[in-house]
Amino acid sequence: MFESRFQCAMDSGCLSKSVGRDYREKILRPGGSKDAADMLKDFLGREPNDDAFFKLLNVNLP
Repeated sequence: MFESRFQCAMDSGCLSKSVGRDYREKILRPGGSKDAADMLKDFLGREPNDDAFFKLLNVNLP
């Protein structure tokens, strides 16, 4: 699920500092004090889905 967030950084050929900062602030810092699904939604800025994962695997779904 993190693939979608990192995909835009990887498309430019390098990791983005802002994505790394967001990951540190929104995922690592809260640790186990917040629900994992809530942290993921906050990090992604949307509801998680499998689209980026399937794109990474080169799987096309109808």
